[in-house]
Amino acid sequence: MDEPAEYERIRVESVATPVATPVVATTDMLSWGSIWAGLLTAFGIFVLLSLIALAAGLEAAPFADPPDNIDVIASIVTGLFVAVAFAAGGFVASWAALVTDPGRAILHGFLVWATFVLLLLVLVAAGLGGALGSATRVFTGEFTPEGAADLFTDAAWGTIFVLVLAMAAAILGALVATRDELRAISWRYF
Repeated sequence: MDEPAEYERIRVESVATPVATPVVATTDMLSWGSIWAGLLTAFGIFVLLSLIALAAGLEAAPFADPPDNIDVIASIVTGLFVAVAFAAGGFVASWAALVTDPGRAILHGFLVWATFVLLLLVLVAAGLGGALGSATRVFTGEFTPEGAADLFTDAAWGTIFVLVLAMAAAILGALVATRDELRAISWRYF
């Protein structure tokens, strides 16, 4: 009779199965096409709302004297228009790029705002931006040398406030676009 052969105990290690993981290149982090779409959306909505307000103001002008606090009312309405326009622009930029990550959404919203500021600086440098700011008071007769410092200080603080408001609205709009519930609803229609 043959003796039983001795068996060695062999320990089998687990075999690692390679898993394909997507590699995201840094160029895939941004969608400049969607950022431009957001910029054009923000700019278009702002112009449309401003023209509606202008038309409504011109319709009411012959029938009423302007109130004493017309500057305050105009500033509030303009701020509201900026917030709505840039929230829509940030939303479009994030939604069109299919962004679901909040960090990328913030970047898309911020770049909508930053691109607008860059475009605005180009327009001002070309002489076309005078109608967009409080500096037009210099040419309307409200300008006096004694009040120049106050006028430009007020314009600077107002500009800072509107720029920060626009940036916050663009980022908030971009973050709203990342909501799963909203994306599920919107994809049914588009």
